Order: sequence, then structure tokens, then C-alpha cells
Amino acid sequence: MNIKIRNGIEVQATGGLIVEQAWLQYASGPLVRDGNIINLGEKINLHLIILGWKGMNDQISIGASEKIVTDEGQYFLNEADLFARYDTLPLEAVQKISLSAVIENIDRLVDFFRVDFRIYSKTFPEQEINGYYLFHI
Repeated sequence: MNIKIRNGIEVQATGGLIVEQAWLQYASGPLVRDGNIINLGEKINLHLIILGWKGMNDQISIGASEKIVTDEGQYFLNEADLFARYDTLPLEAVQKISLSAVIENIDRLVDFFRVDFRIYSKTFPEQEINGYYLFHI
């Protein structure tokens, strides 16, 4: 297996899950270069290739939380379950999960933004991915 993790993304998987790849990409298409510098209003997507999900009848119920906070502790986002509107998804569909982040406006300069994410199985709670990455404006 060839694990590829870019952009300083820190990730930990449990319950038999393996994060095979993780990277950041601008919504406009190009990959985010090392240093993770973005412009205000520019959306970035975290992409994860995940192996090992367990399901029932080739279906799974997952949840994902995402928080964006500055180095000074100011919250820009705190979502408890980004997949709440989906009862179940096909197992094949959750092998690649993408979460997005965008900062539209700031009221003061900060050194960095930290994005914390958690992706988990609602059916098999031992299956969980926790991680974070930093970006700069």
C-alpha cells in the first residue's frame, strides 16, 4: 500500500480504517502547494481516500464534524455533523470523502487557521478518523 499524505495533514484512523491518501485542493482545480496559503474567499477541499469501512448490505451511516479556529481561538466554523441529512450512503461512496473550508472575511490578522475534522461510522463507532491541518491567508 502506498500511503500519500500531503499539506501537513495529520490524521489518525481506528477500527480498521486506513487513510490511503489525503490532500488539499483549491475548489478551482489546482492542488494547494506546501505552505497551505489561500486567499480570502477561496474555497479549499480536503480529500481523503479511506479503506476499510464496514457496512450493512453495502450501506453505511457516517457523520463528519469540522471546526475552523484561528491561532487565537476565534471560531469560524463548528459543524457537528455535515452528513446529518443522509440516512445511509453506499459503501463505495465513502471511500473518497471531501470536506471544504473557506474564510470569507477576517476582522483581524492571525498567524494561521486550524481545521479539525472527525469522520465516523454511526453503525460501527470504533471506526473513526480524526485529524487536522493548518492554512494561512
